[in-house]
Amino acid sequence: MPASLRKGYLAVAAFVFLSTLAVYTACVTPSIPFWDSGEFIATSHVLGIPHPPGTPLYVLIGRLFAMLPFGNVEFQVNWLSALASALAVLFTFLVSVRFMRIVQAKKGERTTSDEIIAWTCGAVAAFFVAFSNTFWQSAIEAEVYSLSSMVQIMAVYLALRWWEELGNNGGDGRLLLAWYLMCLCIGIHLGTFLVAPAVVL
Repeated sequence: MPASLRKGYLAVAAFVFLSTLAVYTACVTPSIPFWDSGEFIATSHVLGIPHPPGTPLYVLIGRLFAMLPFGNVEFQVNWLSALASALAVLFTFLVSVRFMRIVQAKKGERTTSDEIIAWTCGAVAAFFVAFSNTFWQSAIEAEVYSLSSMVQIMAVYLALRWWEELGNNGGDGRLLLAWYLMCLCIGIHLGTFLVAPAVVL
């Protein structure tokens, strides 16, 4: 990819991430929400054990965020979801752009217009995810689903990057990292491993 196009690609990716993070940060719950979120905030603050299956990795990460030097504990742990969700949106953009490139490559030589179309499609897909009802709810309060979603889409991205390097006999570390993250993050939510069939495929 030419340097000018690469800069444009990175600029769009940065815009998707930063704009989403800004909106989530502005709208993040400043106190203790209802249901499980209050439990996750409390257990992150004291390194406790939430309801089964326990989500120990989430509690450890939540504890790190509970020590941030801004806001109260409720805001800090809620903001963990905002950051994880914004990263999930960023990786949704990256994955969508790569899928568009694959589709476009089947038609022959790709042009600058094709690349810009891929960025546009990636941004639309990312923003659809970012502001969908279910994803939004998990993005603004302490919940395991935002971190789980982030790991799932990161694993798909790493698998795609590995697949792209198959012809160059490289990139196996990406596939191993994807597998490691999926297994490790069962400690965030068991659903994280649901992406494994897509990675295997």
